[in-house]
Amino acid sequence: YFRDKIDDKEHPEHPFMSLEKAKKIIHTLRYVYGNSAVDIQGGEPTIYPDIYELIKYCNEIGLAPTLITNGIVLANDDIVKEFKEAGVKDFLFSIHAIGETYDRIVGLPNGSKKQMKALYNLQKYEIPFRLNCTMTKEAGKQLVDIAKLAIDTGTKVVNFIAFNPFADQQGKRDLTDVPKYSDLKDNLQKAIDLLEENDIEVNVRYFPLCMLDEKYRKNKSKFN
Repeated sequence: YFRDKIDDKEHPEHPFMSLEKAKKIIHTLRYVYGNSAVDIQGGEPTIYPDIYELIKYCNEIGLAPTLITNGIVLANDDIVKEFKEAGVKDFLFSIHAIGETYDRIVGLPNGSKKQMKALYNLQKYEIPFRLNCTMTKEAGKQLVDIAKLAIDTGTKVVNFIAFNPFADQQGKRDLTDVPKYSDLKDNLQKAIDLLEENDIEVNVRYFPLCMLDEKYRKNKSKFN
């Protein structure tokens, strides 16, 4: 969702951030704001050239690092081991659909197969992970299947995220890929039931309370 920065090579935030700048930000979060954990996102943080060194630095100063990722490179067994050795706390893994639907959405053939391999790699090496699912029209049809995947892979938390037209997303989405809340409701509530029956935490973001049955309103994220 930072597409403008990615497409514009002249944008000041287009290139990879220097490690020095990243460490300064991390230092400020720890010692000025007193944080004990940090989310590292991108673009795609797993391809940041200095990511292992940055993770190690986070741990050195007491800041537990989470990576928000599409998980594609984590299909590589050796890379997952390197992340574990570097001290990553967990991954927040973006599952926006499953199978050919995912491949079509992101424009990456076999992308979903790589994601599935990545999830089982994380399970294999006992690295905790949570799932983010952006509820597009396509993903909305698969919410129950995504819940089943979360159960099978040992996911700790699932976040279902509705479209939020802020910042660089203003005016750039329409009903082509953004569903009506009413079209998501049934599958979303079924997915919540399935996950909670298996003791998996569920959060729903940017979704109106009035569109959920009362019993599901507890799942509405406080970070909306």
